Amino acid sequence: MAELVKTRPRRRTATRFPTFFQDWMSDLMTPAWADEAEPASTMWAPRLDFMETDGAYEMQVDLPGLTKDDISIDVDERRLVVHGQREETTRDEEANMLRLERRFGRFYRSLALPDAAEPHRAEATFHDGVL
Repeated sequence: MAELVKTRPRRRTATRFPTFFQDWMSDLMTPAWADEAEPASTMWAPRLDFMETDGAYEMQVDLPGLTKDDISIDVDERRLVVHGQREETTRDEEANMLRLERRFGRFYRSLALPDAAEPHRAEATFHDGVL
């Protein structure tokens, strides 16, 4: 009778080379003064949809876990700017984290408004984490 043995496929070095190369190039191309700035990993960009409806432009931004007090909306020189911050949740240090994908920290999205847009008529609603 055949015995089943669980194995893990071997990873080939060639599949990791692009990541290694990108990391190396990133380190090489980062200016010395960049260490003084806040790391880019503290910024995240929420996903958004921008559409034209009957007589209006509409933007939907996914901001799960935030409240309207966490968000600022501005119109500056024909640009709609949405920015704010998501605080990192506390984690149990004893937990064995298997995957971390959620982003925390400041976010910023800027979108050029079409020429036909009338920024002074802008309205915003926030419901269930969608702006």
